[in-house]
Order: sequence, then structure tokens, then C-alpha cells
Amino acid sequence: KVSFESLENTSAAYVAAFGDEIKTIFDRKYKPYANTFVLETVRNLFAHKGGKIDVKFLRRTKQIPTSSFPHFADLAEDSPFLIDGEIVHQFIQSVIELTSRLLEFVDSKMPQMEYEI
Repeated sequence: KVSFESLENTSAAYVAAFGDEIKTIFDRKYKPYANTFVLETVRNLFAHKGGKIDVKFLRRTKQIPTSSFPHFADLAEDSPFLIDGEIVHQFIQSVIELTSRLLEFVDSKMPQMEYEI
């Protein structure tokens, strides 16, 4: 049984299924993955802390200096996290790029099936 409740668990499940070759997609140096990791951190901040910056948020964003948002690690603890359209746009672009690359990889490893219409 695998858990898809976090990005790290998801990446571990894909590595277990497809081997080390897929690790490049889940590499923190790959900006779309790094940004998606930060998005997960922002999501958790709103879901569990009402958008109020805490130590866990700051620690996790410091772990990903390769994201488009390294300045998030310098935000003040206990202040509200302010999100704008540009941040949302960057998150959306990163998720699209990451999932597209992931789907292309998985598709390339699956046997080609013919369908009758």
C-alpha cells in the first residue's frame, strides 16, 4: 500500500514503481518540483495554521533554495502569508510542467495498447 498524502510519499511510490530513472523528476534542483514542494508547504500553512507563518513553514522553505520563492524562508514568523496572482501563476505553471513530465515518463514506460473503436 502506498500513500499519496504528501509529495515526498508520492515520489517514493513512483521510485518504487519505476526505479531510479524517475528520480530526476522529483529532484529538488528541478524547479517545477521545488515549486510544487513549496506549494504543498503553503497549502499546509493555510490548512493547519490559517495562513499564519510558523517555524515549520520557514524550515521547509529553507530546504528548497532552488524554488522560485527562496525569499519565503525570510518571512516573519507569526505574520500572515500574503499570496498574489503572480505567486499563484508560478505555482500553476510548475504543477503543469511537473505533471506533464511525469505523465510523459510513465507513458513512455507503459506498453503500447491498441484500442478498437
